[in-house]
Amino acid sequence: MIISKTPIAYQGAYPEVIYQLEGADPDTVVEVEILDTSGINPIGRKRVSGYDMYELNVATYIQRQFDVTPIVKDSCGIYQVSGRVVNAGIRCGELVSSIVPITSGIVGASVGSVLTDKPNGTKMVAGDVEEIAFIAPGEHVSGQIKLVGNDMYVFDLDPMDCGSGMYVAIVSTPDIENRLKTAGKGPISMFHTLQLTLQMGADNAWTHSWQLVNKLRQGVRVCWVNRFGAVDGFTFDRIGTESVSVEKQRIYSGIGYEVTESLAETEIVLTAESGTTAYMKWMGGLIASPRVWIQGDDGYVPVDVLSDTWDVRSVDLPVCQIRVRPCQKIVYQHF
Repeated sequence: MIISKTPIAYQGAYPEVIYQLEGADPDTVVEVEILDTSGINPIGRKRVSGYDMYELNVATYIQRQFDVTPIVKDSCGIYQVSGRVVNAGIRCGELVSSIVPITSGIVGASVGSVLTDKPNGTKMVAGDVEEIAFIAPGEHVSGQIKLVGNDMYVFDLDPMDCGSGMYVAIVSTPDIENRLKTAGKGPISMFHTLQLTLQMGADNAWTHSWQLVNKLRQGVRVCWVNRFGAVDGFTFDRIGTESVSVEKQRIYSGIGYEVTESLAETEIVLTAESGTTAYMKWMGGLIASPRVWIQGDDGYVPVDVLSDTWDVRSVDLPVCQIRVRPCQKIVYQHF
């Protein structure tokens, strides 16, 4: 018996991860162990019989191992990230497959590719920390950040000899503000464009630019898992007031009505200007994403996106609105 088919390196774990066995004895029960990301320990088993060839979908075993959350870093730089790529492998007796890296996305990636559909010219608000994920080429990676405006300011990111797996380039506007102050330059508001260039090896360069804007009056930072299994982010403006709904459970006893449970949830309306087709398609990934967070005072809070479509309001100044609510309700005390 042989393992005739294995997953492609850096393919997405959704919807399927397929292995194929050929040359099996139909009269023998074949037990296949699905290995964890270390490639050593089993995390599941499948037993099959009755055929000489089998296709095994091990996607659910792979999917349980992901831990995708926004990266929290204060400084610009290149960092390795864990939890977004896991190694897949199977073992059948003495027969062991090759170990293949799998991403948490719905589309595949390749070595040296950048994992975002974020279009150039997306707005970056003072205070934002952006992350750009990429699949490391297994060699030297360097980066440069350039600010353009009334003046120009350029600085290099510390280079890194990257192995395999997923890495992120962090662009932190608070860190950039500190660098500008140290260099005797003006505040970041003097610049209108920020450009990041990543050099992955000798022949692979990638550049992305943002439009710098002043801090929004009620800016709300939202991050979500994109279709590559990386994390995208955008700062929205909050409009109106938050609506709070309360759910109470009551019983009637000898002393009258008593509250046995009190739960509250908050709904927030977020708005952003509409834009190009590429921009609208990219932002549509937020609505479809299985994991979304808003940035609060104590870190990132998981939220549930209630909107199924972009709601475009106003013809003169078209904006898009979405509604979100925290995934966890507030549980109040009862006596």
